This record gives sequence, structure tokens and C-alpha cells, in this order.
Amino acid sequence: MSRLQQVIVELGGLAATFELHRRGFGRERLRTAVRAGEIRRIRQGWYILPETPAALADCARVGGRATCITAVEHAGLWVREHAAEIHVAVAANACQLRDPHDYRRRDPSDAVVHWTDSGTGGTRLRASLADAIRELAGCRGTEAAFVALESALAAGELRLSDVPRIVAGLPASSAIALRVADAKSASIGESTFVFRGRRLGVRIRQQVQIGPDRVDALLGDRLVVEIDSREFHDVQRDYARDARLMARGYRVIRFTYRQVMFGWESVEAILRLAIARGDAA
Repeated sequence: MSRLQQVIVELGGLAATFELHRRGFGRERLRTAVRAGEIRRIRQGWYILPETPAALADCARVGGRATCITAVEHAGLWVREHAAEIHVAVAANACQLRDPHDYRRRDPSDAVVHWTDSGTGGTRLRASLADAIRELAGCRGTEAAFVALESALAAGELRLSDVPRIVAGLPASSAIALRVADAKSASIGESTFVFRGRRLGVRIRQQVQIGPDRVDALLGDRLVVEIDSREFHDVQRDYARDARLMARGYRVIRFTYRQVMFGWESVEAILRLAIARGDAA
């Protein structure tokens, strides 16, 4: 890494011309670096590294920072579907916003602009995850924010002490739902199940140890729910596990990732029938 690239890294991945001048890089040095592909000019007076992720670069080109689902995706957190447009946070008094693909055009219509950036937290290229998840709740709904929050908690990117700041200012229904998020979910399927399953009216506990087996979810006292992920499962092992649980008096229901994510109505109907039959008691 060249000294110029290192300085841009030290400045948070985005550097203004005047900042680079102060560090001894003149106009000709910057022009040469751009022509050589050593750095990129993202908009007039601003530079990034060539390997900067496209979504973050596009947000910087608009004139703000990645937020909402764009920031969540960049952090590697769980999302149900990819966002077609970038979501960029700008200050309430921001002006001269640009096209995310061409900084010469003053047209940010291809981006979803969030006029909420206080400039604190996060980096120069991305709003803080706490702020991004709060924006996600208002933009994509409480479920999307809940799943992203549980992902961040499970990965150690956020702590439970961050939750009050995330829910501040949100509608009461969203705040209540997000306050019960924790780090127990091991996948987006499990997190989505827990969020949607609360409407069933029974207690849901996660990662419960029953004898030698740890189960994904326990509804009430006796109904075990396992969420099979998108990856390959050892069917023989699952059969043996289910047999052990049933021998202890538990009822076991398995759902696939696709059932939970895209066929919830049938999942909920099955669970309601099982609960009505007394399987959770």
C-alpha cells in the first residue's frame, strides 16, 4: 500500500483534496495517482481507494454515507433480500447531491436518501450500525430491523446496551419488538421464526438444552421447532435426534428455511393446530 493510500485509510476511507494537500500530496501527485488507478476521485474534491465496495462508493458519490439496508448488507448482517437501490444518509441541510453513478449530474433520484445523518458514529463511508438499523425499521419495517439487530448481536457488532439508542424515537410497536431481540438466533431463519412466532400467543425459548440435544425453539413446555437451514442436513442424525426428544415426551416439528421465509401462512397454520391440540402444554 502506498503512502497516499495509507493516508486515505487513516482518514476513514474517504479523503478531501485539502486534507491530502495538508499531508504533502500536491495536485500533480493526485492527478497521477488517479490516472494510475492508485486512487479514485469519487466526486469533485473527494478521493477513495480503488477497492472501496461499490455501494459505499455510490453513497459517497451522492454526498453522504451508507445507511439502512445498504449499511446492514455491507456489514454482512442478515437481510431477506438484496436492495435494488443504495440507501444513503445525508445531513438535514445537505445540498448539491449527485447521481450515484455520475457525480457530474445533480440527480440523486436513483438513491433512497435519508435526511437523518448527524455525522456522529460509524465511519466516513458508513453510518453506525445502530443508526442504520433504526433507519431500517422505518424504511423496510420492524421485522427487517429485528433480524438485522439479532444478527449484529450474535456477531458481537452490537451489544444489548445499544438497543435503547436504536429504538429511541421509533413507534411504540417497533420499539417493543426490538427490545426483545437477543443474540440466540443462529440464522436468519431462526430470527424470522421468533419474530413472527410471537403472534402465536405462547412463550418461545431459543437454544434450549434438552438432554444431549440443543433445540432451535421450544414453544410452551413441549413443542420443539427446528429450522433446517439452506445448507445440507444429515437426515439420519435428525431422525435420531427427533426420536430422543419424542421419547422424552416432546412433540417435534421441522420447517425448512424456505417455509419460514416464504411460506409463513402455512407454517403459522400448522403451529396453531399443534398448539390447539395441546402439543405446547
